[in-house]
Amino acid sequence: MELGMKKTQVCACGLYNFQTFTISTPIGIIEGTCCDQGLHTLLQTGTSADEDFKPDHAIPVEILSAEKSSSFKVVKECEKWMQLYFDNPKLCKPATLPRICAFSSNTAFCGKVLRTLAGQVGPGDTVSYAQLAGLAGNPAAARAAGSAMKSNRLMIIVPCHRVIKSDGSLGLYAGGTRNHVKAWLLEHERSATSL
Repeated sequence: MELGMKKTQVCACGLYNFQTFTISTPIGIIEGTCCDQGLHTLLQTGTSADEDFKPDHAIPVEILSAEKSSSFKVVKECEKWMQLYFDNPKLCKPATLPRICAFSSNTAFCGKVLRTLAGQVGPGDTVSYAQLAGLAGNPAAARAAGSAMKSNRLMIIVPCHRVIKSDGSLGLYAGGTRNHVKAWLLEHERSATSL
């Protein structure tokens, strides 16, 4: 693990240390940000297009860079959860999610949609935008659910890859730049064995 330059600063939520970290995964490097209270972001790095996507199960899930500060415990929680996800996503239940910082600039409904997705749509399952809006309490708000997916900054943990179009097609992922990643994640979840 590389400790590198100090990147701690005050978190947007006001009181806690904030840091960035990177984790290697079979789908590439994932960069995250967190504070003492939990994760803020978790996103694939780089700008590679679908044509360059080459998943590799031989790549271990491990922290590549992080700072040993008070928020390091959150980084370790994220690493442990990602290891579980890439080993057997069926074991990733809502109760096992790493902590997520309560700070958010999202609208109340957007936040509710994201929490509903993380808490109610499990590995291997899919839901349409309208179904997700209904689960979040407003069946007529499919467009708002779609907007929530665009604002999701916690890939895999808040599994927007499980949201598909009402006709059953996958729809876009990461603005259409990582559709192969979405298909791979869904296949990874569906092929996992239940224990």
